Amino acid sequence: MTATPPTISVVIPLYNHSAYIQETLESVFRQTRQPQEVIVVDDGSPDDSYALVQKHFGDRKELIAWTRPNGGAHSAINDGIRRASSDVIAILNSDDIFDSRRLEACAELFRNNPEADMVCTGINCVNDQGKSIRNTWYDEAKGYYRKVGDLALALLNGNFLMTTSNYVVHRAAFERYGYFGSFRYAHDLAFLLRLIRRGGRIVIDDTPLLNYRIHDSNTISEGAQKVKVEWAAIVAEHMLAVEQGAGGPPDIDRLRTLQEILDRHNLARMLPPLMALLARNSELDQADILLEDASVKDFLLEICQ
Repeated sequence: MTATPPTISVVIPLYNHSAYIQETLESVFRQTRQPQEVIVVDDGSPDDSYALVQKHFGDRKELIAWTRPNGGAHSAINDGIRRASSDVIAILNSDDIFDSRRLEACAELFRNNPEADMVCTGINCVNDQGKSIRNTWYDEAKGYYRKVGDLALALLNGNFLMTTSNYVVHRAAFERYGYFGSFRYAHDLAFLLRLIRRGGRIVIDDTPLLNYRIHDSNTISEGAQKVKVEWAAIVAEHMLAVEQGAGGPPDIDRLRTLQEILDRHNLARMLPPLMALLARNSELDQADILLEDASVKDFLLEICQ
């Protein structure tokens, strides 16, 4: 990686956000540092989201857009990344909004941190009308990171980076560390932990340069128990992978902190069966594939009731 300012592609996975997609794209096209290309992957939206993209932005030379059958956010993002040709990929979900300085600031972070694989910033939470709102969960999760000083543990406690819209990643990092797994709710968390345990470097700047929209149709709001099943599976996967690569005496303090996290979020009961199931696989990073088995998912949902 060099100190030369990178070229940037913005990847937007679009699904059923006709109320927001125009504002989302406008936030990209008013950047102080324009991207080389803006890639919109419509994931089979049943509304007129894709038609609005074509109507309002179809003549933009930077725009690359197509629609496809629904395959989930992770799949749409992966398709966009593979199509991108720039050095760096900035992801933006189709209901979120970039601050006008975001791409310029992130390019500067890469220039100042040439060893970084990924940069993230602080966020500003907004409602469906785009007005700033307080998010105590976000504040507490960030506070926990400041307290423990361990990024992986802090993310296991709560993904304070919040959303793939906060991910600006060197394209080469996806080849090095892998793409997004097929989790419905927690593909963002799984990617972060895999990158960390494989030696990737994440630089975080607290300046709030992303407006993260919170509304009733956020995917994460569909069901707390379903989210917890994916969360527990990712924790189990991470623990197994770290243990296999560990050497020397155990870090009891770190294990104690991890146990406190599991107890705090009621995840501990799911860990023994998950780790037993994952240990049967010869390859790591198989938690998303494991949860594609409906019987496994139903069993875990029973446990976490």
